[in-house]
Amino acid sequence: MKKLFAAALLCCASVGIAKAEDGVVMPENMWFVHVGAAGVLFNSGLNSATPAFSSAAFDVKATDNFTGLLEVGRYLNDNISFTVAAGLPPTDDLWITVNGNNASRVGAVTYGSVIAAAQYHFNLSPQFRPYVGIGASYNITFSTQPNNPPYTSLSVANGFGAVLQAGAEMDMTKNVGVFVDVKKMFASTTVTVPGRVVDAHMNPWIISAGLNFRF
Repeated sequence: MKKLFAAALLCCASVGIAKAEDGVVMPENMWFVHVGAAGVLFNSGLNSATPAFSSAAFDVKATDNFTGLLEVGRYLNDNISFTVAAGLPPTDDLWITVNGNNASRVGAVTYGSVIAAAQYHFNLSPQFRPYVGIGASYNITFSTQPNNPPYTSLSVANGFGAVLQAGAEMDMTKNVGVFVDVKKMFASTTVTVPGRVVDAHMNPWIISAGLNFRF
């Protein structure tokens, strides 16, 4: 039986499941924390406006920004984990565009998102674990600053979104490693300024990297 078990291990190694080196083994610590930097790259646009704009050339754009990221998670087993992620609230600008060119700055918005997600990890080796995930976000507007004139007030509604995720973790020691992560959020919001209510999609890519701590 021992010889059969050893042969099975060698067979696994032959198809790419690497053997642990320098004492780094498959993680036994079930809790983990990702700490890093994230770029928020918006794919924003106009859904509708009341009253409608005078031309289909009008659109809505949110500027990209960078922030810090904190993500806390727990493994249920070797493959399944759950996470909750949030970042330092960044501030971006909202613009009305015409034919893709910035035409009128609406104002600044300080916002934040909380993302809860589940991941499936592909344990390709003791140190390297790519994963895919799916989840939901709650997007919160903390403050707004209208560009006055011409806008004397600005309101941006809170709301929910859906999230798809892919990334990878690489262990450097038993408790410390690095990670890269890409999330695609699908979310819309309602922007209200004097005389007009705009429904716009934000749909950002959230690209992050940093350190992974296990405990």
